[in-house]
Amino acid sequence: MIKYLDFNIAEPYRDGNRTNLNWETFHKYRKEVKISKNFNDYLKGKSVVIVGPSPYLEGKSKGKFIDSFDVVIRMNKGWKIPPTQIKDYGSKTNIRWHCMMEHPNNGGAFEIDNMVDHGVEWLVSQFPRNLDYFHNDNIKFENQNKDEKINFHCFSDLIYFLNIHRALETRPNVAPTAIFELINYDIDKLHLMGVTFFKDGWQKGYKESSYNSSTVTQGHSQEAQIHLLKLILENEPKFTMDPEIKTLIYNK
Repeated sequence: MIKYLDFNIAEPYRDGNRTNLNWETFHKYRKEVKISKNFNDYLKGKSVVIVGPSPYLEGKSKGKFIDSFDVVIRMNKGWKIPPTQIKDYGSKTNIRWHCMMEHPNNGGAFEIDNMVDHGVEWLVSQFPRNLDYFHNDNIKFENQNKDEKINFHCFSDLIYFLNIHRALETRPNVAPTAIFELINYDIDKLHLMGVTFFKDGWQKGYKESSYNSSTVTQGHSQEAQIHLLKLILENEPKFTMDPEIKTLIYNK
């Protein structure tokens, strides 16, 4: 297992909500962005879908459409779909994108062996290495995965991540973070579905009933993230999203 440099950078201020980032500035962040060759080799030329746990997918019978993508990404606890929900949410998970907090109301336990048995090929950390508060969580997983039963990837570019965080003055959610990274990879297309920025809760069984959106959005200002996703949608041809999400972010 590779040993990485062990240093920590403090997390930037995250209780703001800036919505004045423009495409030119964001594009400058991307000009010298670092990506993982290993992860890019896996993703190159593939169609990718990010599937969130929003209940708007219930009754839509989108399962076959979801499973038709080359790579299906699910977040946190959503990596294993109950049999009763497969018709709407699909069955396969190739990549589990994780916030690296194992609490049941956050990312959920890693469950390395169970992920492998279910066909999950990668666990991806939402956060880069060496960013305080998450650095030790990444190391914890690496220690649990020392036999490398599953591929592990951390958000590749610490500087790029910090530039986004500082521009938005908030910590991005898991799905936007995945988008901010994946648009830099050589994928064929990237589609987003099942994400409503906590407007309508979660699919059945995803979180405890007492958990609510006011808790999960603390330090994760939604308007700033939505603003950047609009910029990407309007300027990055390979990125698309469900009409339900587009209606939400444009307040139609």
